[in-house]
Amino acid sequence: MSFSALALWLGGALSLTSTANEPWRYRAEFQADTQLLRVQVCTPSATVPLVLRALDRPALEHLQIGSDWQLDERRWQIRHTGGACGGYAVDLGRLADRRSSGHGYRVGADLLTWPDAWLWWPASRSVEAVIEFELPDGWQISTPWPQPDPSRSEFRLGGWPRDWPGLVALGHFDRRLLAGSAEGVRLAMLGNIERSRRDELARWVTHLAELLEPVGGLPLPQAQVLIVPMNRGNGPVPWGQVHRAGFGGVHFFVNPQHSLQDFIDDWTGAHEFSHLLHPYLGRRGRWLSEGLASYYQNVLRARSGDLSEFEAWERLLSGFGRGRRDASGGTALLEVARQMQQRRAFMRVYWSGAAWWLQRDVELRLQLGTANGLDALLRRFAMTRLPANRTWSPQEFAAELDRLAGVSVFVPALAPAESELQFPNVAPLLQRLGLISDRSGELRRLDDEAELAALRQAIMASSGRPATGS
Repeated sequence: MSFSALALWLGGALSLTSTANEPWRYRAEFQADTQLLRVQVCTPSATVPLVLRALDRPALEHLQIGSDWQLDERRWQIRHTGGACGGYAVDLGRLADRRSSGHGYRVGADLLTWPDAWLWWPASRSVEAVIEFELPDGWQISTPWPQPDPSRSEFRLGGWPRDWPGLVALGHFDRRLLAGSAEGVRLAMLGNIERSRRDELARWVTHLAELLEPVGGLPLPQAQVLIVPMNRGNGPVPWGQVHRAGFGGVHFFVNPQHSLQDFIDDWTGAHEFSHLLHPYLGRRGRWLSEGLASYYQNVLRARSGDLSEFEAWERLLSGFGRGRRDASGGTALLEVARQMQQRRAFMRVYWSGAAWWLQRDVELRLQLGTANGLDALLRRFAMTRLPANRTWSPQEFAAELDRLAGVSVFVPALAPAESELQFPNVAPLLQRLGLISDRSGELRRLDDEAELAALRQAIMASSGRPATGS
């Protein structure tokens, strides 16, 4: 998205949600020697009371205020008694030393924090705010918040649910604005990563953004991408996640000792970037969101040539097998998705969802033509509905996809999938597509004479390595 288009989006967001002509203004000064963050907040005028509220109790633990504030711990609220401007401070170093989610971590000499632990919002949810950071020489900041001018450390706050999580990093880390298909990506690589490795990781992130080209490219004006090194876990990317605050961010915890090819061969990056293609769907829609990312982590890598057609289908069928063997059978998928963490039912949720999206992709192509599948539809959705600064229900998402497609494909299939007690029976569809498996469900060959072989090939449409398998 161009700078002018971004400015237009930001202006529209402010005009829709702000009740004042001017936003509240925050000035946050970080002091490297004490690691204090001193925040000055000003309302638009002296007639507007300065009342701030925290989103989470940890903010009370780290707050430093003077006698010109009144503290209401029960409501997590502070009221300034001395005019339209007031200041508070937070010890970010102490916060990072907590080394816990919801507070912060040290990554080498860099600080990684949850803003809920230090950012006190206007108590009124109807106002917008702008925060500008003053940093010592050589220090960088990374946030998921809209940044109209990348040369200035000024960010817009508001326009999305305040309780949506995000991460903010401060330090001497490598911060890059990527170009080409990755334009809009604000990449930050924390900790002590060798320069050659950082260059390779930047190429990897650029490659991940390029994977989205078949669905219209990066669907957000800006996206924060954080890379944090870690020495535990398996593979090059032991953990990845998407946060939705601001324009959203993709956060990878990586083992930087792996090669660039190892990162490209890993599925995690493609999975997390695929989450940018849909709005936040809440716990009820977890099977839809994780299913879409699980489906596209294979489809997009086949389209880029990272996987052959055979390899991509092989991985999908392998996932279906894991979903089928999940011990959560006998319980409705909707209930399993709501309790996925407690039940440890990741495989049923992820791969039931992936099977559902495959079925819808095939149905779209059968009704609208082989070339008019899920790619084209998600491209149209991104152009008209993203970024989505609210939670969408699964029903809303399905209805909007049907509206954009002009056919009823998603809504009629939604409720039956949510109430399904077992993994969906996709065997007949797989046979029509020409996916020939053995008795254990392992893919053996692709049948190009099958009824839907041409459609199967169009889904993956790999321009890379030839298919393998006998």
